[in-house]
This record gives sequence, C-alpha cells and structure tokens, in this order.
Amino acid sequence: MMNYKQEVLIATAYDFYNHRENIQYDQRSMDRFIQMTPRRKKFFPPEAATSQYALHLDCSAFCSAVYYQAFGYELPADITWHMYENMEPLIYKYEKTFEETFADKLQVISDFAAALEPGDLITMLHQGVSGHIMLYLGEGKFMHSVPYTRGTDDSYDYAARFDKKNRLGISINDVADLTAIVEGEDAADPANFPRYNFFSGRETCIAIHRPLDIVGEPTEQAKLRVGSCKGLVCGVESSHPGGQNAALGDTVEYRVKVKNLNEESRSVAVEFEAPECTSFICDETLQTEIAAGEEKIFVFAVTVEDDSAYWLEPPYVAVNGLEIHAKKVLLGKEFSEADKAAVVADMRDEIALGANAVEAAAKVYADYGIEMSPCKKDYIKKLFYHFDTCARTDNNILVRRQQQPYKDMCPYGLFGGKGVVTGEISYNHDIRTTEIRACDLMAGDLILCCNDAFGKQTYAMFFTGESLIGPVEAGLAPKEISGEEMNAFINSLFGRFCFIVLRPWLRA
Repeated sequence: MMNYKQEVLIATAYDFYNHRENIQYDQRSMDRFIQMTPRRKKFFPPEAATSQYALHLDCSAFCSAVYYQAFGYELPADITWHMYENMEPLIYKYEKTFEETFADKLQVISDFAAALEPGDLITMLHQGVSGHIMLYLGEGKFMHSVPYTRGTDDSYDYAARFDKKNRLGISINDVADLTAIVEGEDAADPANFPRYNFFSGRETCIAIHRPLDIVGEPTEQAKLRVGSCKGLVCGVESSHPGGQNAALGDTVEYRVKVKNLNEESRSVAVEFEAPECTSFICDETLQTEIAAGEEKIFVFAVTVEDDSAYWLEPPYVAVNGLEIHAKKVLLGKEFSEADKAAVVADMRDEIALGANAVEAAAKVYADYGIEMSPCKKDYIKKLFYHFDTCARTDNNILVRRQQQPYKDMCPYGLFGGKGVVTGEISYNHDIRTTEIRACDLMAGDLILCCNDAFGKQTYAMFFTGESLIGPVEAGLAPKEISGEEMNAFINSLFGRFCFIVLRPWLRA
C-alpha cells in the first residue's frame, strides 16, 4: 500500500510515460566545454511533450523531472555516477568483486529486493564513468528513460527521430531483469544478459536511494495528478510552431488536447487566458464530459495586436486546474504570399545561373529594399564571437552574439550546432532552438552551415517552401532536395559545427 507522497510521485511518472511518443532520449545534447544542455529539459512538465515539440530526456533528466514536478525538489546531482555517490538517503549499496558465487548472487538479489519501496531511485554504474538511473514503481516494475535504438543516444544525428520506436523514450521494465542470473557458457556473451543486468560483465555497482524521505509536501499542481486530472493526458499545440512566425493582425490558434485514459467518463473544465498583446473573444472556460478512451480538442484563437516583441508569450491554459505548458510563438514581419512566390522564382533563376544561395539572395532581396551581404562568411562573423579555447583549431568554438532578429535577419533562437556555445541556455530556454524541422522554416529562408569556427567552409541552402536548393556539404555542387532527403539534411543540422536560419524579409 503506497503512501500519499508515493502516489503523487508515481502518478507524475505515469504522466511522463503517457506522453512517451513525444519524448526522445537525448544524452549528448550539450554545448561544448561549459557542458550546458540545451535540449535536455530536466525540470519541464510532461505536458511540454507534444507532436510539435519533442521533450528531450535522458535517464537522470527523467528522474529529476519527476521529482521536480511532484515536489519542486531538485535532485542533488545531474550525472548518474554523481547521483550514485551523493544522493541521500542511501538505502542499499553493493559493489561487485566479480568473484561472486551463485549463492552470493542470490543473496544480493534477496537484499536488493527487500530494500526497495515505491519511489526509490536505483543507480547502477558501468565500467568506466557512466551509469544508469531508474525509478522504482512498486510491484516489481521500474520506469526509466532509455534509447530504443543503439546509436541514437550518443549522436547528434537525429535522422531517425520520427521513427516511432525511437521516440518511445520512457519505458517500464521488470526489476527481475536487473538481477537475472546467467551462468555457464552463456555468461560470457553480453547479448545473453537483459539490458542493464547487474550481473553482466559491464556493471560494477548498484545502489538504492530514497529522496522521498527528505522531500517536502507535494506541490498543489502535483496533487491534481492524483485527483481531478488523474488519467488525463493533456497538451497544447499552436498554429505557429517552432520557427513559424506570426505577424501583426495574424490569427494564432491554440489547440488544447485532452485524452481520457480512465475506465469511466470524466468531467473536464478547460481554462484559457489569452497572451498579452492579443485580442480574444470566446468563453474563457469550456466544460464537457470526455468518455473513457476519448480525446477532445478545444480550439482558442487570438489576434496579434502588437508585434514589437520577439515573442508572443504563452497563454495560460489549465485543465481541471492543472496548468498545461504552452510554447511561445515567434513574432516577425511578413511578406505576402505573392512576394514569397516571386522571391522563390527569382532565386531559382539566379542559382541556375551559377550564384550560390547567399549571392542570389543578396541580389533578389535587393529588389525589395532588403540589404544583404553576398558573402557567406560575413554572417558567421556578424552573428558569433570566435573563441580560441587553447590555441588548437579543433577546439575553437563560436559564441552567439546578442540576438536582434530585425537587424541580423536570424529568427530568434533558430541556430545551433555542436561548435556553438550559449551559456544563457541555463536561464533562457528560448535562446537556442532545441530541434528544427521543415515545418519550422518559411518560404524564402536560408540555412547557412559552417564546418569550422572561422567560417572558411560555409555553405547555404535556400528553402522554397517545399524543397531546399544548394550544396548539402561544403564543396559539393548545388542540388534540389525534398521529402525524406530534405528531412534527413535538416535532422543532421545539430551534428554540424554551426547552422543558422536567415529570414531576410524580417528586415522589410
């Protein structure tokens, strides 16, 4: 029988599990050297994961997010082996000698199982400096964030991210798998062990920690997860996701999705408060019954009345009192559809004559009074500081300058790459994009990529609205790509040293 704190914690964990199709395992999503993590969102609620935005969590970020959302409690470490060493209270600990007999292993299993209580965290260290952390649910089950396909956990290439099997970042497994005994000749082959099995040759230490003994009371929001919101899966999506910007006078729609996973119908009240600088005429609270297994979508529309800021702040959305995370919407000036079509046609002509995408854009956009440099390298110099870390070329990095979209033509936050450092990410999650897809781009955009901190190997692609035109790597001939080939290129952007999205008509 679980106590109330355990119920709240486990309910919070299941809310993450119920959003698992939109949660992606992500371990190495960090800025170099300062080790910031622009994609891992260890304090974000499960409702932040939608079909428009993946929530990026590794094993430690998942456990941190569950405890933070349930109690506002920050676990004392962020890396598994630090958690193993520092997380209290420590309930159980065993370090292998690698000489354990069968009887020794049975004793470890008995002691380990007897010590477990719902809400405990299990840490396991591998040989070397890595490990894994899991949340014990009770009844012999644990929940954890784990990559389903090897190679996606430690790579910046997210080409497979939309494959459903790779998006199931949260899994439930049997504790028995952690302690299954494999003997004889089979023990020599790691493939014969269940994943993260303690008795495999890979693992060295295992421990049980009980933060529930020292956390405070559940937050008021978390209490709703075992009350009026239990079994409800909620999320907010907008008509302008990612890099799609809204302009003055545009209508922005917010779709509040609520699915009932309970075995009986539930009464649902959806509250909506429009963002500042918008007009909104609608009932602010909608109430309805949602049948078991049913999903309903509530649509709220606002009109942008002020575009002087870079962002339209999120609306306030609550379902049965539980505040539901919503994203900001990018604001910016807008070209007419006719002008965009003309730009695309003229860009095709200029590129066909031999101009690269930036040279072509400088010529085409000049007809609209938009001044651009025809030199690709100029944008690297203007948008980034070059930082020499230790007089070694391969360690040089780029640091993003202050963002001024209407001046530098780079939509706010639409840049990234493994050679780019953004220290502000620790307190401003919008300073840098966490993912980019074709639907984030708008016709007339340019993607600049560079392979070095000096901008020597810089190449550009032009987005027509349906395809990209340009070289996919520095030095290659330009070509037009669309469909899966275009998506693969866009998904690879985080693996490049630096990428930037330019939107010249922001200057119009």
